[in-house]
Amino acid sequence: MKDQRNSLRWRLIIGLLLLTLSAILAVFAHFTPYFPGDVRAMQFVQSLNSPFLTSFMTIVSQGFTGLPAVVLVIACVVIVWWRLGKLEAIFMVVTGVLSPIANLLKLFIRQPRPPASLAEIVVEVGGLGFPSGHAFFAAMILGIVVYFVLKYASSPPLKVSLVSGLTFIILLVGYSRVYLGDHWVSEVIESYIIAGGLLLLLTIPYERRKATQAPSQKVNRV
Repeated sequence: MKDQRNSLRWRLIIGLLLLTLSAILAVFAHFTPYFPGDVRAMQFVQSLNSPFLTSFMTIVSQGFTGLPAVVLVIACVVIVWWRLGKLEAIFMVVTGVLSPIANLLKLFIRQPRPPASLAEIVVEVGGLGFPSGHAFFAAMILGIVVYFVLKYASSPPLKVSLVSGLTFIILLVGYSRVYLGDHWVSEVIESYIIAGGLLLLLTIPYERRKATQAPSQKVNRV
């Protein structure tokens, strides 16, 4: 019990630190069109291009917005409910509900997207850039799945495979946004920082609620 309290306390501290860091970066982004190193990072990423890679990155990016994003959330909720239970599915829904936060933050930060004078705009989307909504959504939805896998997967090979695969997809989505010229690297990193902080804070009420459940309601490892 003491170990759990210490774990939750550290999650709270780290989560708040991450959100504080994200707030500092957001203030900086409000007063500058891009961060130091953004242009050079963008040029490096876009220099590694090919027709196939451009098509692939476009597909990856489109898979985490609009209808595909809704389908992904619903699929994750159904699978989590089936394999773990109702409480886990509820927290899965909460992450989906929180995913539009990135678009709300854009309205306050108001940092523009990369201009055509500094980046090759493969897919013109318009609007504001900081933070990346696609990267934030991927980190939130797949991040909570990673948490459940780490907590409940009993097979080490399965755990390593799933965590590695999900983490790769999260990073790939962020990379695709830079590759397509829609976001600076700093905008993607900010999305991951916010998502990491929120996910850490979300696990606290989940762990506390789980601790109060009857033994018959506990989740079996999968």
